[in-house]
Amino acid sequence: MEEVEREKLAKFSELGAGMNDDIILKVEGLTHRYGDFIALKDVSLEVGRGCLTALIGPNGAGKTTFYNVISGRFKPSEGRIFFDRREITGMEPYKLSAMGLSRSFQITNIFSDLTVLENVMVPIVLHQGKGFHLWSILENDVELKNEALKVLDMVGLSDVADRPARELAYGDKRLIEVGIVLASQPRLVLLDEPTAGMNPEETEQMIHLIRNLAQKLGTTFFLTEHDMKVVFSIAEYIYVLHQGQLLAKGTPEQIKENIKVREAYLGGTIDSGVA
Repeated sequence: MEEVEREKLAKFSELGAGMNDDIILKVEGLTHRYGDFIALKDVSLEVGRGCLTALIGPNGAGKTTFYNVISGRFKPSEGRIFFDRREITGMEPYKLSAMGLSRSFQITNIFSDLTVLENVMVPIVLHQGKGFHLWSILENDVELKNEALKVLDMVGLSDVADRPARELAYGDKRLIEVGIVLASQPRLVLLDEPTAGMNPEETEQMIHLIRNLAQKLGTTFFLTEHDMKVVFSIAEYIYVLHQGQLLAKGTPEQIKENIKVREAYLGGTIDSGVA
């Protein structure tokens, strides 16, 4: 037993030497293959705690595959992933959620037949390990309802709490999903195309929400986004993927001026939304 504990301590110390408390996510040499096709190749990056970070790249660059690997949906072919100084490589999504790493999806992922309030209550119930009593709690637990209402207030949906989720506009359904993610009290949120399918007004609402949540909650947001106007309006640091490899990294201004990045976007200007 003592030998096992010493090995664990040595492994932790080795990691700690290269990952300080300012880094919440660290990826080392991440590679993922679909048969003979290499979707990600030797990708390494770090996400600073509290730093609103973005991952961009042309269509087919590997962004969604990267998020699927980080969030545990896919197991990497090679490489290691660390979250809050712990290795999470290949860990199941539900375990990652319990540790404080949650993810939203490109397509709305909500319970259409439940009310808006019940949608947000579900992850709270599961996070507290009370899933076996889910339906009873949804109907009768006043304390959890109040907790869910606080989340809805954060995302601006408290006034439609009792409406069936299916009745809401598309943009509001995306807000429900953000509420579902926040309900588990994550320390790191992966936002996969949070404004996909939104009209300009809904997009502005989502930008404002992400900014406010990042400031008020102390939660770290790491997003991939097709709309470059969204990226450059909220991101503090940006990574660029191209053909499965890391092409560039830097501040928004550095990325805008990067010639290789411009070339990767088929000759378009990346701040024009070409992606």
